[in-house]
Amino acid sequence: MYFEEDLMSEQLLNLDFNEFITKINTKYIGKNSKISTKVRQKGNQLYIRKSHNAEIHKEIFNLYSMSVTFAIDASEELALAYGNRSAFLLHLGKYKESLEDLDKALNITMSNILKVKLYCRRVECLILLGLSDILDCNKVNVVSKKEDKKNPLIEKLLEKEKDIFSNIDINYSEKYGRYLVTTKEYKPGQIIYVETPYVACSNNKNPYIYCCHCLAIAWAGIPCKYCNWCIFCSVKCRVEAWKTYHNIECSVFPYIKKFSKNFVQSFQLSVKVMLMGMKEFDTIDKFKSEIEYIDKYNDKRTKGFLNDEVFVNTKFRSIYSLSNNISKQQFKTNVQNTAIALACIIKYTSFFKFNFVTNQELKSLIKNSEVVFIGTLLLKLINITCNNRHIIFNSLQACNKNSQPLRCAIAQCCSKGICLAPVSSLINNSCIPNVKRCFTEDHKIIIYAVETIPQNSQVNIK
Repeated sequence: MYFEEDLMSEQLLNLDFNEFITKINTKYIGKNSKISTKVRQKGNQLYIRKSHNAEIHKEIFNLYSMSVTFAIDASEELALAYGNRSAFLLHLGKYKESLEDLDKALNITMSNILKVKLYCRRVECLILLGLSDILDCNKVNVVSKKEDKKNPLIEKLLEKEKDIFSNIDINYSEKYGRYLVTTKEYKPGQIIYVETPYVACSNNKNPYIYCCHCLAIAWAGIPCKYCNWCIFCSVKCRVEAWKTYHNIECSVFPYIKKFSKNFVQSFQLSVKVMLMGMKEFDTIDKFKSEIEYIDKYNDKRTKGFLNDEVFVNTKFRSIYSLSNNISKQQFKTNVQNTAIALACIIKYTSFFKFNFVTNQELKSLIKNSEVVFIGTLLLKLINITCNNRHIIFNSLQACNKNSQPLRCAIAQCCSKGICLAPVSSLINNSCIPNVKRCFTEDHKIIIYAVETIPQNSQVNIK
């Protein structure tokens, strides 16, 4: 990281950056009952229309979920937001999800008038589910679980995911760099492997549709207790995200987005990777030792492998060892935005444990060795992310607005979000691909053959 460190140190000390620091007193709007009420009422206006189409349904859902995220925790406004969304979910035939919202609203509201409406709707949902004799909503989940049956296809995919390298191997050459090869023959349509991404983030143009942790559609989504810019599909996802990265990302992301030049989602993803790495190694000193070890490692094929020569795609090392070749213009933008992100992390979070420093103190901290290390690492990760991110499209991988695939990808009009998947990033691009990629509903990557691939052949994608 020596090259990145020199550039980062220079950027942190330049006059433009110091001028930016003196202006970094903006405060973003967090929870706000007025905004929650406003967007909920806008959703109501669309909902009472005589006719709806798919686009209107999406907008109504988006507005109600946005109202949920802006409402103050445990407030009457939050109960109203859940209640209105439950009516919409009932309209869509999402009875189980409607029940979830109804129970959340009933646990919050103190209004007897609202409780009557919610209980009436709850009975309607139970009747439509054929569960009218069940009064305890927890039993609804029990019945649903009993009805679940194992899907043979899903079981097969899980087996493919368990041991990726039973079907492929990693090779290296000066011409191709690192690349994947098959360890046996594959026929068209056969699945080669399934990979769960190391990290993903939801499309920030549709922040209230998908869970920001697992990217599932958050039909009965719950908010972060502090910020308003994301939503979670469950308490489990909210807790996992908070423990892993969201405790820092929560307060800093709105500032990074506001101050960055030409903001792209790769910046958010790279901040997540950095925070996940920090979680893995616990201290900055241990993190530094890991980076130094990887930087000094000479074998280009096994760079990023664990000490027992195994490539583990759930470890930070597998991400850090990916290629980071980007354009000069993109690199310049990344340097500027990394410096801005670093200043925001210092000022608006407790990551460095500096206790919300003043602007004057912030100027002196940019020479701190830990600050320079994290800034340098973040720059490297942004470059890696720009070069290796995968866009996660909807299950049909077709644009809802009939746009060309490239335009759709740039505009992010239909994608769920983006992710980093270390193994899949080792597949080289080719004008004559022998594999294609698709995503499962829980954003696992499936790589499958589109022609006969002999054993020991390179895997290529378009």
